[in-house]
Amino acid sequence: MKSKMKSIQIGDIMDKTVVYDVPNSRKVEIEAVERIVQKSRIRVKGREDRATTDHVLDPRTRLILFKMLKSGIMSEINGCVSTGKEANVYHALSGDSSQHLAIKVFKTSVLDFRDRERYITGEYRFRHGYSKKNSGKMVKLWAEKEFRNLKRISMAGIPCPTPLHLRQHVLTMSFIGEGYEAAPRLKDAELTPEQAYYAYVDCVKYMRIMYQECQLVHADLSEYNLLYLNEKLYVIDVGQSVQPEHPSSHEFLMMDCKNVNDYFSRQSVEPLTVKELFYFVIDDRIPNSDSRLEELLRGVSQRVVDGSAERIAREDEDFMKTQAFAPRSLFEIEDVDAVIQSNSALGNAVQLMTCGLSAEITARHSDQSESSGDESDSSSSSLNSVDSKSDEEFSKEWEERPKLSVESKRELRRSNKKEVKIQQKEKRLHKRPKKVKKRKDKLARLRHPTK
Repeated sequence: MKSKMKSIQIGDIMDKTVVYDVPNSRKVEIEAVERIVQKSRIRVKGREDRATTDHVLDPRTRLILFKMLKSGIMSEINGCVSTGKEANVYHALSGDSSQHLAIKVFKTSVLDFRDRERYITGEYRFRHGYSKKNSGKMVKLWAEKEFRNLKRISMAGIPCPTPLHLRQHVLTMSFIGEGYEAAPRLKDAELTPEQAYYAYVDCVKYMRIMYQECQLVHADLSEYNLLYLNEKLYVIDVGQSVQPEHPSSHEFLMMDCKNVNDYFSRQSVEPLTVKELFYFVIDDRIPNSDSRLEELLRGVSQRVVDGSAERIAREDEDFMKTQAFAPRSLFEIEDVDAVIQSNSALGNAVQLMTCGLSAEITARHSDQSESSGDESDSSSSSLNSVDSKSDEEFSKEWEERPKLSVESKRELRRSNKKEVKIQQKEKRLHKRPKKVKKRKDKLARLRHPTK
């Protein structure tokens, strides 16, 4: 049977079309060779491949947006809502046009935000490193970080854009605004003194919730990263937020406290001092944060009446210059006694920590003594004798040993090696032969075959 033939037109020679009939098997071979040649070509990306619109829309980003449109995540994309150093935000509608969306497109080609290193170095979530040379991978990791941070904040009940989808470096969120008009930033909002006061109280509460429940420090909190709509604050731009374990988390938190206080003081609000706000946010031993905040605010108004506001402001400046160090545990302090003896806020805090620890231990011992109150005096005397023995043994453990010379150390090593060899020799004498072990395993498998 004749194999099916296909005609391949290979060109025009002297105004005549030359046609050859090639079998299918040959045609497949030719196509395979063409694919290999195509792969081996060196592809040079020119300026056209990196050309951007609005500093973010390069060909790769446009392709991602087209795929999102095709998949039904959104039905249309409108104009740019806001621009920033790390991303642009566009308005869009959901697939069924029932919900307004905010599309945040991070910059990959034109990077204006080049200070990501200080927010990433030391962060536990970036312990496996990140790609410094490949800007696309780095920005993708940054977008994933913002997506996770927004999820934490929204789950804690703080008003913020709800994250919906993430594709590479394109983040889809709920739109904060009325209709097609975005909510103004706090710096552009016109507030009355009363509205500014309640906005300040809400902001302080959000900072504490972020630190205590979300385990996050915003690290760039100011009037530029807060939206104001219907007498409510919304937290945005949390890509640079770090965890409290970050080496610079307290420095970032102090910067946030200063920025918030500076803005609201310009809005005729008497804010807390940076020191008071800082320790209010990080202190996890406050039973009722709302009552504690009301107490602090009453103290602010009392300072205004007493006329001691200037003195407190000077002390606050000194506190900021020293860059507050708030240890998370006593292991972070080299000399605890020296810190306690100093009449500083840190010394008082450490003293409270140690007092709380000793109080907990004494309470535990008192509970144990109450539960064992019916025991006889003989048992208590035996316990005392055991305690004294344990103390003696503990003191013996910490006796200073004489320093050995080099020759004596060598002799000790040699004697130790000899002892190890003798022990291994005795172990080999009583070792079960390998054939016996295999025979026993085989019999066990025959007795209990696996199903």
